[in-house]
Amino acid sequence: LALRKLAGSKVDITEKMFKEAYYDNYGPRVKAKMIVVDNPRRGQELAERLNAEPDKFEEFARDFSVEPNSKSLGGSIPPIRRYSGAHEELRNTAFRMKEAGEISPLIQVGPAAYAILKYEGRTEPVDHNPEDVKAELYEELHEREVQMLVAETFDELKKKARVDNYLTGEKASPIRRASATSEDKVPFEFSEPSLN
Repeated sequence: LALRKLAGSKVDITEKMFKEAYYDNYGPRVKAKMIVVDNPRRGQELAERLNAEPDKFEEFARDFSVEPNSKSLGGSIPPIRRYSGAHEELRNTAFRMKEAGEISPLIQVGPAAYAILKYEGRTEPVDHNPEDVKAELYEELHEREVQMLVAETFDELKKKARVDNYLTGEKASPIRRASATSEDKVPFEFSEPSLN
């Protein structure tokens, strides 16, 4: 609670954040199927095969995807939002696609994760007056930002804290830059130049 109170006082919801949240909740989303692989070479080969045979996407998803949830569903995933939920490059690629059945290039979505999308269209936007949902979106954004700031604040506090574990006898102190003491200094040796 103390962390939430500390973090909550720093939250600032901008107009841009509100517009993005409104679009995410009420704007169109991309309907797609996805295959995730853990090897870029294998992913590139699979993307080439899919471009030649896009109708086999579901079959290839079940055979080759390493993402268990969508694998069992033939690559089916929830519609992709424009500003949140998925990896940024995946979202950007999805929203650039236009033709139903279009296969994306290989997209790196993690250190050892590469995705291929099959575009299936877009959802219809929900017609809403932004003012009618402003309070609800503000609460949603505020909660999201507080959660992020709580994590950041906790990490900062951990870095500054001294931890004494009396059970194990271990002690952890924050790393501080201290000035060198006389014992830390390397003695300077003076030698006379030779005359030769």
